[in-house]
Amino acid sequence: MAETSMAIKGATLKDLLAEAHDYVISHGVKRESQRGTTFSVKALTLLWETPTNSDENYWGWPRASADFYQQIFVDGRTENRPERLAEKGDYLFPYTYAARSRFWDGGWGYIQAVLRATQKVGGTVASITNTQAAFLEYLASAGELVHLQVILEVWDWLGSQQMAAFLENPFQVDSFLTRSRVDQLKRIIHEINENPASRRAVTVSFVYPELDQRMKPLLGIPPYQFFQLLPGEANEPLHSFHVHRSLDAGQGVLLDFMHDYTWLSEASASVKRPIGTITVTAGDFHVYLPSEKAPAVDRIDQWLMDVTDGYQAGMGTPSKWLKNEKYLQNAERIYSLLGDAQ
Repeated sequence: MAETSMAIKGATLKDLLAEAHDYVISHGVKRESQRGTTFSVKALTLLWETPTNSDENYWGWPRASADFYQQIFVDGRTENRPERLAEKGDYLFPYTYAARSRFWDGGWGYIQAVLRATQKVGGTVASITNTQAAFLEYLASAGELVHLQVILEVWDWLGSQQMAAFLENPFQVDSFLTRSRVDQLKRIIHEINENPASRRAVTVSFVYPELDQRMKPLLGIPPYQFFQLLPGEANEPLHSFHVHRSLDAGQGVLLDFMHDYTWLSEASASVKRPIGTITVTAGDFHVYLPSEKAPAVDRIDQWLMDVTDGYQAGMGTPSKWLKNEKYLQNAERIYSLLGDAQ
């Protein structure tokens, strides 16, 4: 295990990530995690010195897989808005970086999604919460439209009285959502363009504490914490920095660097400055040991669902997950709080 914070630099992403992977394997401590056994090191920093989108920079995943991840999880496409209801076969996640950055709204988009799903499956707050069995049946149905974790979080956040009020007058939520929504990337690009020396060109955290921290036990929480365009001079290259609470040095790290490259490229083009370096720091860098619990590594969609607790709509997954201890425990706890006073 490294006793002090370690920094690794590399010109190409392939060389940088291969060195980081080997470092974690050789210096890491073997640990058990909820997703399997890992080798882990603390507080590792990686610096990509000459970022490009060339083929030599793809390591761990081919370009097509990285592009899929970017499209589904990061891009500011209208399909990635948190208030959108899923159709059969769509991917559902408890969070995406698109929802938490390009469509940031403090959680109002998720509230709107749960309200829309509740209206679509039918029933009233009174009928949904009449018995625990009725509540679980509602969760199984609505969970095909919105991720099960999000539905639980919103009910826990609002309580039954506020849910009923918003269902009766959903236009209030429309207004709150419209006034809250901010494209965090555009905001920080504007900031660094107006003031190249600004130390405030940083997104807010991608964690929504009023949602993500409600689960007991905790479920899916974004590992990616924030993205920053670093201060400098108007004639200098533009550099970026981001912090992860936890990062997979085997598979996930390439996707996050390419995520940052896409954002830095957009920012550099917008402010008419060359692309500089990309720095990533993680509180925990790890490599999964092969096991039945470890995330899949042969298909990007399956890997992404494994590491985020995602699933595809229309496949009956919410009903199955409500038999899983961690989801059932949360559902039962939240139901117990939905009394008349809530």
